[in-house]
Amino acid sequence: MNLYEHQSTFNPNMPLRMMRYAGNLYGKYVDENDLDVYGEDLLELPVPRETIEKQLWRVEYMTYKEHMDEEYNRGKEEGIKAFIEDKLEDGVTKEVIIEKLMKRFDLTKEKATEYLHKYSE
Repeated sequence: MNLYEHQSTFNPNMPLRMMRYAGNLYGKYVDENDLDVYGEDLLELPVPRETIEKQLWRVEYMTYKEHMDEEYNRGKEEGIKAFIEDKLEDGVTKEVIIEKLMKRFDLTKEKATEYLHKYSE
């Protein structure tokens, strides 16, 4: 049994949908093979190959991770912007802002300087 769905954008409900699709396929298999799911005997059902299963979960994990990384980076970017704007309003020198950016956001001097130029214009 192989089950695929193309997803072009992030959707946190994809694992739930895949579980429902698999359930529907198993239901169809049970019906077509006239299996008694209420009987006392354990039914033998086809099992997805392990490689397919791993690929599906890997795709879901990577999609979710990429989405979370985007959210983290967007939040970090907004935090850096607010930090710079606040320090500039308080009259803090650019050198001190760069030092604080390096310390608080774990940035290199080059990256801190780049952010300062980006948000001080």
